[in-house]
Amino acid sequence: MAQQGKHTETATRHRDTAATLQRLLARHEAELGARRKSLRHEINVDAGDPRDSAEWSSDQFACSLSASLLEQTGRQMHNIEDALRRLRTESFGVCIDCDGRIPQARLEALPFAETCRDCQERRDIEEKEKPSRLFV
Repeated sequence: MAQQGKHTETATRHRDTAATLQRLLARHEAELGARRKSLRHEINVDAGDPRDSAEWSSDQFACSLSASLLEQTGRQMHNIEDALRRLRTESFGVCIDCDGRIPQARLEALPFAETCRDCQERRDIEEKEKPSRLFV
């Protein structure tokens, strides 16, 4: 009987997490659409408007920043979609690096986390230690 209660609790938690992820995905889709529209507008304005070099440089920086935000939002959407897939395949909450359980507190803070904190810290350190692509 206790096992069934635990299973029901897990199923409820997964439903709640799925709903949270769906809301996050919808919000990110809306943000991505708005950012794409804004970037297209910026590019169109820049194309037909002669500017001095300072204005042009500032506009290029703004376009670059917008493109970076588009990329980041797209990555987050991909992560959310992966988390929803893991929920469907019952691998949600399992670290993809060590197969350990991802603590519930981490999943509540970052519902699309695919690694436990220790494995993520190791990944972050490895990423920092990689040589910069600019000088390769």
